Amino acid sequence: RLANQNYSALKAYAAKVNPELRAFQKKHGIKILVKDVGNWDETGVDLCAFATTGLYLIMEHFGNLVVVPFEASPHITIIVGYVNGKRLFILVIIKGTEGKAPSAFHAQLLDEDDGIFLGQTPTGWVNNELKVAYFKINAEAGHFGSKPTVINVDGHGTNRNNDELTDLAEQHNVLLVIPPSHTSAAVDGMGTQQCDRPAHQGGPIACLKRRFRELLKKQFFAAVRSRKMQGKVSMAEVLKMLAVAWEESFKPELMERLNRDVGYYNDEEGILQWDITRILPPRFDSAAGAPAAAATATATLVPQASAPAAAAEHDAALAGAPVPAAPAPTVGDGAPGPSSAAGPIPTPGAALSLAPAPVRINFGGRAAVQESQGKQLAAIAQARADVDRIFALNRVLHEHNQPAVPRPTEPIYRDAATLGHTREGVVVGSAEHRAARKARATRKDDAAAKKSASMNRFWTNHRTSVRTAESALVEHGGDLSKLKVSELKALIISRTGGMPKSKNNFNGAMVDEARAVIQSVAKTIIPPTPPRAVPSEAAPAEEDVEMAAVEEAITCSFCGEESVPTCDERGNTFCSACDVRMEH
Repeated sequence: RLANQNYSALKAYAAKVNPELRAFQKKHGIKILVKDVGNWDETGVDLCAFATTGLYLIMEHFGNLVVVPFEASPHITIIVGYVNGKRLFILVIIKGTEGKAPSAFHAQLLDEDDGIFLGQTPTGWVNNELKVAYFKINAEAGHFGSKPTVINVDGHGTNRNNDELTDLAEQHNVLLVIPPSHTSAAVDGMGTQQCDRPAHQGGPIACLKRRFRELLKKQFFAAVRSRKMQGKVSMAEVLKMLAVAWEESFKPELMERLNRDVGYYNDEEGILQWDITRILPPRFDSAAGAPAAAATATATLVPQASAPAAAAEHDAALAGAPVPAAPAPTVGDGAPGPSSAAGPIPTPGAALSLAPAPVRINFGGRAAVQESQGKQLAAIAQARADVDRIFALNRVLHEHNQPAVPRPTEPIYRDAATLGHTREGVVVGSAEHRAARKARATRKDDAAAKKSASMNRFWTNHRTSVRTAESALVEHGGDLSKLKVSELKALIISRTGGMPKSKNNFNGAMVDEARAVIQSVAKTIIPPTPPRAVPSEAAPAEEDVEMAAVEEAITCSFCGEESVPTCDERGNTFCSACDVRMEH
């Protein structure tokens, strides 16, 4: 890239693109400011990159820990960008079936304003279809189309050889500017792509990755400590961390400077132009772009300092010469230091006085008590401070051990009901997840209603025979041998809610089955007869009047409960508590 990033190629491109920029602004009758220029770019996100720096504790013989979601590879492609000093939505691309959107339940942690969308390709890299979808979702959000815009992009095939993208850009009054190939990398800080700038210059990609690695490290460590997660980080968590990192790392105040650093400027007329050669370093100012010869550096040799005075004194002492007395220590401008106040420094060999120093005895008891109390109060204050520090440390550790984003609570459904909700047919986001969740809930309710209707039909068909069998069982004192086969069958249905396993009563098979059922289920499970709906405007039918005629409470002779009995279409009365036929 350094070989292709030469002065002559960039100068020739400036002469070619500036008339197009002028014509675009003249066509729309505006003057675009440098701060309104946009840029987008693709980059790969490695989920294992957070472990490439720093020190981490791992278990012995277990090797390096690798974070891999449900896909076959941890590689993920993201498209990030900005325009008019504002963030664009992010498109995340994972491995999957081409032409189909992934499950919308991957977006279950995203909020509506996060602006994160998910797509998939067989390789995990962006293709023309997803690049068009990226443009559309940003256009629908109002990032494009409100006013004529210039967006600087690199020479990736999805930008250069994408007719549908070109048509969409023209429809939304967007001019896509593509600098020469292999000039996007920042050489000496002078690349042609804003998103590729380093983090210290506010490059969106570098800032995003740096913050994402911090969040991923915290999320992974929390997952390792969780028995439920077992060290796994899901794609839903990755999407949410990218949303948080993109919001926290983007620096809108630096976008105008990035646009200027890649060559955009307003001329004397206020027209937006491009020429990065205006700000290239001097070594690029040649036709071939070869760097100038390096200047030779000169160095001045400083003579080594003389030997310390201590070495000279040591040599003199060995030779028998008298050692000069050390000067008294001084402070500031030469005044005697603190050590001189205690008297002269004794010379070597001089006799030392062993007389004890005078001791000051304090006979005041009150002063001693006050001193002791002061020490106790100081010790108490120190203990309180230590406790506060311990609690503060515990709070810090507790917050550090918490995951960066919440855990997903819904499974990743991939059925037809959920896969049908997509954006542009190939990407999903927060809105698609809400629609898929609603569709799945509706489908679940429909299935439950269908099952309930089926059960109602089942009991409607067998309610009369079941009640007759229960009454016969009471009449015969629980003797199953006196019941008919049809009554045994109905009795089994009454206690199990299903058909009997025995096809007949050969060798007493159905009697044995009925006896086992009665021993395990002591009471019928038949639901009460549902009331018939009577239209408010129409008069009630004659049979409805007959069924509603019984309203007084009656004590059941079988279960002893007092309740309002129910009636069937034949006029038979049954206990509401045990469903045994009653005499009325």
